[in-house]
Amino acid sequence: MTERFLIEEAVNAIEMFIAIGFLTRYLGCKYNGKKAIGAFLLGWLTAFITLSIINQITVFESVGTYLYILVYYIYALLFLKGNVLLKLWMSILTQVIITIVAVMTIVSIACLFNCAPESVITEFALPRIFVLVGSKIIVLVVDIIVLKSHQGIIQENILWYKLIFIPFLSVISITMLMRVTLKHPDVKFWILMGMTAIAAANVMVYYFYGVISEEYRNKLTIKLLEQQNENIRSHIAETDVFVKEMRSVRHDLKHHLLSIN
Repeated sequence: MTERFLIEEAVNAIEMFIAIGFLTRYLGCKYNGKKAIGAFLLGWLTAFITLSIINQITVFESVGTYLYILVYYIYALLFLKGNVLLKLWMSILTQVIITIVAVMTIVSIACLFNCAPESVITEFALPRIFVLVGSKIIVLVVDIIVLKSHQGIIQENILWYKLIFIPFLSVISITMLMRVTLKHPDVKFWILMGMTAIAAANVMVYYFYGVISEEYRNKLTIKLLEQQNENIRSHIAETDVFVKEMRSVRHDLKHHLLSIN
């Protein structure tokens, strides 16, 4: 029992380390050096303690999912860069990745071993080990892909903030489906199909977020080029006026010199 507890807690620590690390790498820390390390450790420890407590209270943490989002969001508000809505978006996205991967891994392993999803969660056997190791590897891979694909932080509140509701509702939907699976394990395959659809929808949402972000950057670039073009035109006009004035002065000076001569 003690060995299982230590393994579970070690896995929880790794999961929260990945989550807080992903959030920090994506948004960037406000501080440098020891302050940045201290902020990261504080966020990681808080998230780890929250996860450990929730795991001791319930078999499957549906309500705890929202608490994790709150912990991420507070950490982002205190220590990370970006505006308020972007921090909320990334806090939700971080937990969406963890939740979808976790529940889909549990149900997939249950289908593979032809056992109840609840036994995969509660019994420390081979299926549970597959879930613990496999889900964390998948989360890490997904986080790396997201970090490599993102184009930077958008500081303005543009259309993308409306997309926040989709991943948030996905968290609710995926946890509710997991509840159904725990009570009715005979429909786990069809629940897995529904979860797959939700996961695909979130991938599309993130893709469109990237499209909107790129479009917004293009608009900013066009505005900047237009402003530069306008400045060049204004400079040309001022230069033309200056040249005309110099010609007038030259003509007057020539006239004065002729008169003096």
